[in-house]
Amino acid sequence: MTTTIVRCDLCKEELPAQSKKVAVQMVFTTEQTEGRSTTPYLSLESIDCCKKCLDRLIDSHPLHASGAQGYNDYQWRQQ
Repeated sequence: MTTTIVRCDLCKEELPAQSKKVAVQMVFTTEQTEGRSTTPYLSLESIDCCKKCLDRLIDSHPLHASGAQGYNDYQWRQQ
């Protein structure tokens, strides 16, 4: 029998077995195939994330959105 331990990709805290991945927009500064430096670009990545780190991500994210069915309003987060 194999036991798999899931850890938060940010703080390395152990997560419950039933935890789900979170989609997070990342800014990459390297190519994903060779690892060479490149012009920064955005990529949506799925990561394992604990509640504490998820709250920190939400608090620091610069863009907020509201709306439904394609009628969305995007704004910079207010400090």
